[in-house]
Amino acid sequence: MKFLKQILHLFIALFTGIFSIAQQIENKNIEDKYRTVHLDIDDGLSQGVVTSMLKDVNGFLWIGTEAGLNRFDGNTFKIYFTDKNKKNKTIIGDNINSLIEDSLHNIWIGTDKGLSCYDIKADTFKNFPSSIGGQSIVAFWATKEEVFCWDYPESQLAAYNIHSFTKRTLVKLNVFSDSVGYAVTDKAAIFDASSNSVWMVKGIPGWAGGTGGGLLQISLTNGKRQNFTWSCYRKMINHSHFSQGMRYDRVRNSIWLNSPDGLIEFTLRDKKFHHTDALNKWVNVQDFGDWAGIDIDVSGRVWIGTTPSGIIIYNPLDNSARLAFPNDSVLQNTVSDANVTIYCDEYGMVWSGFWTRKGVYQLIPFSEAVTRYTTDTTKPHSLSNDQVYNCVNADHNNIWIGTADGLNIFNVHTCTFQVFREKDLPGFSGKTIILPISVDTSSQKAWLSNHESPALFQMDIPTKKCRLVIFKDNANRTISKFDYMWPKPFKNRCAILTKYANQQSIFIANGDSAVAKQILVFSQENINWFCPSEDDHFIFLRRPVSFGNLTYTNLNGKWIQTHIALDSVEWSNISYSKADKTYWVIVERELLHYDKDFKLIRRYTQQDGIPDIEIINVITDNRGNAWFNTDRSIFLLNIKTGIITKLSEKDGFQRQNFVGLPTPLIKDINGDLYFPCGRVWGKGFDKVRPGKFIETYPPSTVYLQSLEINQDPLAICSRLLHHTLRWLTTRKL
Repeated sequence: MKFLKQILHLFIALFTGIFSIAQQIENKNIEDKYRTVHLDIDDGLSQGVVTSMLKDVNGFLWIGTEAGLNRFDGNTFKIYFTDKNKKNKTIIGDNINSLIEDSLHNIWIGTDKGLSCYDIKADTFKNFPSSIGGQSIVAFWATKEEVFCWDYPESQLAAYNIHSFTKRTLVKLNVFSDSVGYAVTDKAAIFDASSNSVWMVKGIPGWAGGTGGGLLQISLTNGKRQNFTWSCYRKMINHSHFSQGMRYDRVRNSIWLNSPDGLIEFTLRDKKFHHTDALNKWVNVQDFGDWAGIDIDVSGRVWIGTTPSGIIIYNPLDNSARLAFPNDSVLQNTVSDANVTIYCDEYGMVWSGFWTRKGVYQLIPFSEAVTRYTTDTTKPHSLSNDQVYNCVNADHNNIWIGTADGLNIFNVHTCTFQVFREKDLPGFSGKTIILPISVDTSSQKAWLSNHESPALFQMDIPTKKCRLVIFKDNANRTISKFDYMWPKPFKNRCAILTKYANQQSIFIANGDSAVAKQILVFSQENINWFCPSEDDHFIFLRRPVSFGNLTYTNLNGKWIQTHIALDSVEWSNISYSKADKTYWVIVERELLHYDKDFKLIRRYTQQDGIPDIEIINVITDNRGNAWFNTDRSIFLLNIKTGIITKLSEKDGFQRQNFVGLPTPLIKDINGDLYFPCGRVWGKGFDKVRPGKFIETYPPSTVYLQSLEINQDPLAICSRLLHHTLRWLTTRKL
């Protein structure tokens, strides 16, 4: 028994890991760009006319066609056809008209010969044949305890209990006198629990000679009918308002109709129709028509199929509308023409099925998470020079950027640049290069360097006046001549490693004066790099291996040498993560993660995906994930999964030349990360928006076909336990 528990714990851990990876694609704001994946009979789909789609709790995509039910695992299709010999292992009819998931996550399948219920745990079907052969049952709604259906053989709406499978009549129907159920509108019916009524599309299609139309509300309490219509927004005589599709909006408590008048919203609170004028430029054309597809995505946007413009996306939040592929008319037509169903899954994927035998198109939202800013002389307020040396945080709105042609102040909201050159900064001396080192908004002081001579300037931010920083040693003597000077930001002040008079020294410059005070002196000239920590507690000094590194900590205003694990590590750079108070340390072809006490959390090597070239810098985002760059690329290390992803063109990243001495990467008030190119050969800087980055992985697939414990077989369900979204995002791209 103990061994069995261990096995079960192993499977739980395994499945948890699989699903945690699957859940990494979260509900992100869907961008304006999409990739497409086409699935048809050549890929294994049973037939090309796709009538309905549904993604279940395990990540399988169920696809109903006119000839078979398909379950897609991201790689292959499993097809279900009617087969009397398979009994409870397949569906009752081959022509699928609807798919509904109940509260137990079982799938109800409406067919031309009755109703089937797929038990997701047992991997079996329970079938309910039509009382009259050849007449359909269409599932359209699920409550907590029941599934509602159009029961055409018995001319009624019926409900099936999901536990006992007992059937009850909801209300009797006459599709002719009620003028409902035409085309595929039966599966679009909506149950309104507050009024205990069902809403249906009413009317006859224009191509069948129908005029007027609208909505029909049928009370399930007393069977009372009430019609709702609107005046023709297109002002056409005898214009049919028969809508092929509609969806209930739970957030807005309204019904959206894809109608011949365009997109219509019917608000249930006041029972009024509202025309969506944002679509007028596509609707007000002579040959406008509506396809049946309509759905609401995870961002609350409404997708509708139209002709000739194709699929239109409407955002009620800002009253904006756009085409799915505004810059590719051929692709826009391909994914839209003859659309019969649009399905938006909970992960932001959108699926389009068709009357014609085109199969399925998957629309995968992708975000250009990276924006590169370069010099553009044709645009006002652009970056002044492509040679970007560093970036420094200022106030909430601005990033200060050092370039080969002046100081650029970048507004993170307007994405515009304000340029300051030597003439704009009284007291500053330097030809063209102006580097911001640190900005202290509390004292309204900033420190600048010209990078050409060992000098540091303090600037008064309001007046832009600058003055040369005076360096004083521990004996209060002024140091006027330096061999070199490496200034770095140190919280809201400035730390400077210098060499003069055959010794090395570290100074700290504060905003309270233009004097930098000496804090450490080293008689031996063996410090080749230093890293002040962002938490203001440590200064890390790198020396040759034979000497060992040094670490100093600030105790009551005094800098005292302390011995930590990093003293024996050949690090090239160190970054502090404020969110979890940990340290990321770069060593040769490795990335080390330490806790606040400098105990190793994890070592990432090439086996984990670390590139085989030098890592230059590292920074963490608001989720604690590490982002690092080499001399040409940017990578993301997801600390939950341990997976390392290299940014590519699909993310908006083009190969960059990150050269020169490592400059600190920064994070702005929005959580966006800044990667300056370095110096001569790079172009501008890259801004990475972690919240818009979508990680992609190869398929994670686990099949349990058999299991033996102590050589005794254990009966299990041979069911796929995985989620395939990762694979779907990369397939055929």
